[in-house]
Amino acid sequence: SNARVCRWISMSANHLLRNDSFKNNKQQNNATGLKTYKRRYLVCITFAFNSIANAMMWITFAPIQSRAADHFNVSQSAINMYSMIFMIAYVPGSMLCAFMFKKYYLRKSFIFASLLQMIGALIRYLGTLSMVVNNSWNVSHLSYIVIFIGQAMGALCQPFYTNSPARIPAEWFSKDGRDVATAILSIINPLGIGLGSFIPTFFVADDGQHMGGFCGITLLELILCAIGLVLTLLFFYDRPPTVPSISQKMKSNLTRDLRQELADLLRNTHFWCLLIGFGVGLGLFNALTTLINQYTAAFGYSTDNAGNFGAVLIGGGLIGAVIAGVAMELFRAYRSILKAFTLC
Repeated sequence: SNARVCRWISMSANHLLRNDSFKNNKQQNNATGLKTYKRRYLVCITFAFNSIANAMMWITFAPIQSRAADHFNVSQSAINMYSMIFMIAYVPGSMLCAFMFKKYYLRKSFIFASLLQMIGALIRYLGTLSMVVNNSWNVSHLSYIVIFIGQAMGALCQPFYTNSPARIPAEWFSKDGRDVATAILSIINPLGIGLGSFIPTFFVADDGQHMGGFCGITLLELILCAIGLVLTLLFFYDRPPTVPSISQKMKSNLTRDLRQELADLLRNTHFWCLLIGFGVGLGLFNALTTLINQYTAAFGYSTDNAGNFGAVLIGGGLIGAVIAGVAMELFRAYRSILKAFTLC
């Protein structure tokens, strides 16, 4: 019929227009020297793997806090310091991260971070060995101290992974894939926290230790860190051979005055509102995940329950992040959506 013919002509025309648009974009990218490389996915996977391992190191002892306090013969507040050291070391770690990025750029910086993280994981594992826990050198709380040193080394590496989810996509992705890559890399660290809240309860529970107990969980994290180091050595690169976007090409020709940018930022009232709001929310989240075993134990819940609660907390947050991201993409009502989620 005539209607079918018209519909077919319309569909064919739209298809040709889309092909022409695609070809024009491709020709424009070729003319400007813009190109993306498949190795960018390996870079992102390597970053994500190390970020998950670091997050697991941070939160390992929180869901099994009471069991850890009994095992290492220290107070629960002392076990809290295993988590607190990550927050304390964040500022000096961020300064170290900024220095490394500026002087050595990405590849050498992340090799340094993954190596330091693996050494810290190794020291933590050594601190859980029976010869250290039951030391014959009469050193008080030797096992706790050794683990704390390894924990502090992992804490210094945290800013390399929490401060970089936007940096890597900017270097490797075109403008079309950059936002998605940034969003995915941003939720990887919370995913690691969720795993770190859930997995330790398989090794240490109220009915005793399983699969090696504290040795088993620290050995698992050591293996993850070692794999992360190998992946970094093999697959992590500074930048692609050619820039992936016009903005990145323009950025390479710009010189920035860090002091001036910082001064401008500190005079921005909107930045202060975001800083205070985000800081309070992040502080509440860190406090809740750190003390979740103490909170739940007061109501008769076990360490297994504490780990499950932590995993549900992170899982709910990830689902909320996806919903908020989709809503913002559809409606562009950023402030309204932010206020709605804040009230929730």
